[in-house]
Amino acid sequence: RKNGAKTMSSAFSDYLEYTVLRQTMKQTDSGNLVATAIWLGLHQTNLTDTAGTSGTEVSTTGGYTRFQSTAADWTVNTAGTILAKNAGALSFPINASGSAYVVTDVGIWRHSSNNLSSDLMFRGTLSASVTVNLNDTFQFAASALTITVS
Repeated sequence: RKNGAKTMSSAFSDYLEYTVLRQTMKQTDSGNLVATAIWLGLHQTNLTDTAGTSGTEVSTTGGYTRFQSTAADWTVNTAGTILAKNAGALSFPINASGSAYVVTDVGIWRHSSNNLSSDLMFRGTLSASVTVNLNDTFQFAASALTITVS
């Protein structure tokens, strides 16, 4: 008889990747995993997995708020690489303050509050930082925001 211990790798199966993305992005969970909406936040520094300790969200003084996203905003594919993409454009409020801000990261949150302890679900760094000047609007074009789970 042989006894042993093995730590499993953290890779999800395709089924679990699909289920997590579908329940989170399409808000189909009945077990309160997600709220009735999810919220996209723009960040000026890198986010890490530990909410509340990293990243600087754009200030609300210029009219910025997190973008409220609903199930209709997302598609989740079931073949090939399991991923979610935004189905249409996702537009944030106009920058009405007198100063520009630079966006480097995006976070997907469970709550609307503009703080770093409101249940970060997904995070990512943009492929290139974006400067949002006075009277500009930050927007993700359709299919420009891709979310994967592994």
